[in-house]
Amino acid sequence: FTEAQGTVNLLKLPYREPLELTGKVAVPARPVFGPVVANNLVLAHLDDGQLYAWTQDLEKAWSIELPNDKIAALVETNSSNSLLVAFESGRVLKVDSSGQVSATIELGQPILHEPLLHNGKYYFTTINGSVLVVDPSNL
Repeated sequence: FTEAQGTVNLLKLPYREPLELTGKVAVPARPVFGPVVANNLVLAHLDDGQLYAWTQDLEKAWSIELPNDKIAALVETNSSNSLLVAFESGRVLKVDSSGQVSATIELGQPILHEPLLHNGKYYFTTINGSVLVVDPSNL
């Protein structure tokens, strides 16, 4: 992201030399989380309360309104067509490739950071040191 003359832009730069601008798109608000790449999408939570997804060509794919909560992690699922949005409060959303929320769970404790995927299950560390195990079939 860059900001020039009051406009916030998402920039596309190659991951190689020479480093030169290959794409740019204006975004409607300032970032509060991201950008991150997951499931071939560029994702960012902006301060307008929306989670935005752009293709790697910086075309807007979708946006969804998020609860008033801070994102702790965006995680790709085993299937390439969905991702988990984990919030610091302990809420976890499963979002499909079109931006539709297909499941929501409440872990009941604040999440410390991104979960670990091991043997097909997600391990969430909470702020009090507990480890919560979530089977993806429950999402």
